[in-house]
Amino acid sequence: DDNYGRAAFDFESAMDRWSSTSTAGKKRVPPTKPYVDFLLVYDLLKRDAKAANLSKYEGYSEEMLHQLFELSNASSTRQLHTLFHRMLERGDIQRSDVVARVQGILKDLGNPN
Repeated sequence: DDNYGRAAFDFESAMDRWSSTSTAGKKRVPPTKPYVDFLLVYDLLKRDAKAANLSKYEGYSEEMLHQLFELSNASSTRQLHTLFHRMLERGDIQRSDVVARVQGILKDLGNPN
């Protein structure tokens, strides 16, 4: 085999680097602030859940399923606001850096009624 250890190159499907559809040499668009904020909160909450050994639990409680059903008809902004607000009210988040990030997201979301 002539291509041992190398990827086969198909000239028919190769992209022209000067083509308008080519991504070669173009800068990637940086992620938006909300995306980065949510990613950081997700990572921090995931780390806390692992530390609390919550990975051994599966499924949702009946109360949680009912709450999720109630929120299913609301906008995504309303859902996120309600979720984060309840997490703060119940004291589910203990670390001050995570609390600060969630409060920042709540401030950005405003009060979607």
